[in-house]
Amino acid sequence: MHAALNLLARREYSQKELKQRLMTKFPQTDVEEVIAQCLRQRLLSDERFVESRIRHRVQQGYGPNWIEQELYQCGIDRELIENYLPQDEDYWVEQALRIIQKKWSHQESQLPKIQRYMFQKGYRTSHIRQALNMMNTREI
Repeated sequence: MHAALNLLARREYSQKELKQRLMTKFPQTDVEEVIAQCLRQRLLSDERFVESRIRHRVQQGYGPNWIEQELYQCGIDRELIENYLPQDEDYWVEQALRIIQKKWSHQESQLPKIQRYMFQKGYRTSHIRQALNMMNTREI
């Protein structure tokens, strides 16, 4: 329990992540008991983890595809992701526009490079295209 509390004091963990971290040092039965106790005491919450991770990754400039994939890898189910990940397309277009303007505001248009970068950051093609269109219309 002490090891779990030390980890949870630093940041939020998903159940799967915490279990994996603790299993490297402790037996499975002890780990499962500690996780159950953390859940009962509300020290561990997948909902808080999802909220925290989404907020953090959006601030880092990641798009919905990247965030969604990362949450799946952390053991979060689809329904929980859909409840917390913003579904508003305009929100993601604005995020994409913010990143494009910040990173490429003083350079000449490098469309393939911008598109590739934004796609790697997890933005959908429609978000990238709309953000680039908005950027071009604002410059005129």
